[in-house]
Amino acid sequence: MRFVRIREVERLTGLSKTSLRRLERQGTFPRRRQLSPGSVGWPEAEIFEWLAGRQPVQATEITKEQ
Repeated sequence: MRFVRIREVERLTGLSKTSLRRLERQGTFPRRRQLSPGSVGWPEAEIFEWLAGRQPVQATEITKEQ
């Protein structure tokens, strides 16, 4: 099992640290795992599974929200 660190998770998802933490608290994003006393990571497979389950946002949906 490969674990990815926060910078890689940000790059893969396009989300900020704040957004990732918010989604984790809501239970809609994979939970981080403690790798050592000073480091955390996410199972890479869980990140890709989460990405695969996401619905793409249509440009018209973005315009309606504004």
